[in-house]
Amino acid sequence: MKVMLTQDWDDEYSQKIESEFGELEIIKALEEDEQRKVMENAEVVIGFPGDLDAGLLAEGPKLKWIQALSAGVDKLLDQPETEWLAENGVKLTNMSGLHKDIIAQHTMAFILSFSRRLPELYEQQQNKEWNRLSLTGLKGKRLLVLGLGAIGQEIVKVANAFGMVVDGVKRNPDEWVPGVEKIYGQDQLQKAFMNVDYAVSILPLTPETEGMIGADEFNAMPDSAYFINVGRGPVINQDELLAALEFGGIAGAGLDVFEEEPLPPESPFYKLNNVIITPHVAGSFSGYYERATDMFIENISLYQAGNELKRLVDYQAGY
Repeated sequence: MKVMLTQDWDDEYSQKIESEFGELEIIKALEEDEQRKVMENAEVVIGFPGDLDAGLLAEGPKLKWIQALSAGVDKLLDQPETEWLAENGVKLTNMSGLHKDIIAQHTMAFILSFSRRLPELYEQQQNKEWNRLSLTGLKGKRLLVLGLGAIGQEIVKVANAFGMVVDGVKRNPDEWVPGVEKIYGQDQLQKAFMNVDYAVSILPLTPETEGMIGADEFNAMPDSAYFINVGRGPVINQDELLAALEFGGIAGAGLDVFEEEPLPPESPFYKLNNVIITPHVAGSFSGYYERATDMFIENISLYQAGNELKRLVDYQAGY
């Protein structure tokens, strides 16, 4: 079985996979001309969606399965040729859950930074000032989690451990999720945003979610509340978020993702002292490829046995 790899990871990861399966060969192909040649025989492709050319993949006569190295697959699904892949039964799987604990930690880092006013305390430190600011704790504070998949449920667990009360938003609000007090449907967003102390979006980017959160939701939030985005930038109307931050509609924001990345130097978000910006690193950690390799090996075993793959993506739903 030929597997085309479009990510330049260390050979140790490919060797680990090949050692598990005697008749499997991983061929690293980083350039387009290399990929066209490899695709003549590739049955499986693994790589980050942003590095995958759906048109090129559609030319592969033997392609059966694409394994994305990330949880989000919108950069692949946005390509028109992806429709051909779906219609011809090419399976698409992602790495949903791979970094759920890391993103939950990043989310809580944002929340704790605001709760304990760390940016202001650090500024005091730089100015050699010693002022005891008024601080808050998290017990009893209300967190709204938009998106209750693997990552969202992990955020719920961690927030519960801090004593926070958690509400959620999901496509099917009738499905119970442990640790969540109340679940709202996507048609109840304004109601969901009322009375929150913190709200975090980890929604995937789909035609349904693009621009979902904007002025109506920010206006519903108390002016003491904070908004966090560790999902996808285009889910949020950035101009309306900016207005809420500039004019006191909400207290602040922790933003890991944006509509345009890298965030341009002229972006007004850089100038706001109530915003913490991180450069799309909420899911980054040193053991990423080790976990990804193990998850890929698990799916290869299922694939070769003719069983259903884990973390299958619904082309229509977008996740």
